[in-house]
Amino acid sequence: MGEKVKKIMVVDDEIGIRDVLYNLFTSKGYEVVTAENGKRALEILKNTRPDLIIIDYRMPQMTGLETLKKIRGFDEKIRVVMLTAFGTPEVQKEALKLGVDDFLNKDMSTAEFIKHAEEVINRLSKPVKPVAAPAKIMVVDDEQGVRDLLKDFFTMRGHNVLPVSSGEEAIAKVELWNPDIILLDIKMPGMDGMMCLKKIKEIKPEVGVVVMTGEESVEIAREAVALGAYEFVMKPFNLEYLDTVILSKIILQP
Repeated sequence: MGEKVKKIMVVDDEIGIRDVLYNLFTSKGYEVVTAENGKRALEILKNTRPDLIIIDYRMPQMTGLETLKKIRGFDEKIRVVMLTAFGTPEVQKEALKLGVDDFLNKDMSTAEFIKHAEEVINRLSKPVKPVAAPAKIMVVDDEQGVRDLLKDFFTMRGHNVLPVSSGEEAIAKVELWNPDIILLDIKMPGMDGMMCLKKIKEIKPEVGVVVMTGEESVEIAREAVALGAYEFVMKPFNLEYLDTVILSKIILQP
């Protein structure tokens, strides 16, 4: 996991995506091989082993998940990034079970997509993160799929996770459960995320609260920070980035 990425395989049925990623990574000095579908990717893997595979989720004939299951028959440890414009929590959860390292959202401008792709490769090329003490993480979100995804992801990393479905439930449990970190959705029925954040900080001012939202807004980010939020992250999640945020908060804890 800590070895530098040198060779990358890009698997996508869209020639435009293959072209963008091929040009991006070859210009950075990586060796790149492309495949237009899962079947071709499996044929290539018989003769070569890339350090990283970037694979589209939605492809004809054989989906990204189906291809990934077969790839694991060749190599259980090869690093994989999944491309998707359909990044539902259910898809991400299934991909995580198969050992996906990160996700890239295709539903953005070319410039933003390239920027995020570079960030992902840079992260995966860095040494393994130091092991931190397990944290108590409360996940506050009204979507069952999001709660399940984050619980599975952080439990696999050794943390203790408590999912709750509303701001009211979070307020009722925060003092009793005493979390180190709270992942808090902004848009929820009943008590909204901002009100929940304000009340959490009144009860437990030292807790690190990471605000989660699907709406990119400078105003929301400023308000969250003003209320004491530790970080502000966008949905669909970049799970490795979220893991880095959690790790940084654990390390900085007194």
